[in-house]
Amino acid sequence: INPGIHISTKEAFENIKPSKPAHSYSETAKNWKTVSDLSADILVNDFEKYVFEQYPVIGCIKERLIKEGAVFSLMSGSGSTVFGIFDTIALAEKVIHLFPAEYFKFISLP
Repeated sequence: INPGIHISTKEAFENIKPSKPAHSYSETAKNWKTVSDLSADILVNDFEKYVFEQYPVIGCIKERLIKEGAVFSLMSGSGSTVFGIFDTIALAEKVIHLFPAEYFKFISLP
């Protein structure tokens, strides 16, 4: 889901404070078996804190995806796209229609 908000990559990088990962991403990738193994504590995007403060609607997209049944959701890169992982295509198709028509929306199959 992309609300069409332009976020300057320069601005985003100037305003983040990268945190040291609590988990090794390479180990997580090797040991990942199911979507339910993902968690907000393991996979994080340090840009989210700044971007969500500056552009609350983007944080609301992530919250809505989770509220509506996404097993996992994360902002992509420095924003403004937010993705959600759903157990079924049917649920993803239902949820995608809850967002405004002017948002760019896309469903990808595994």
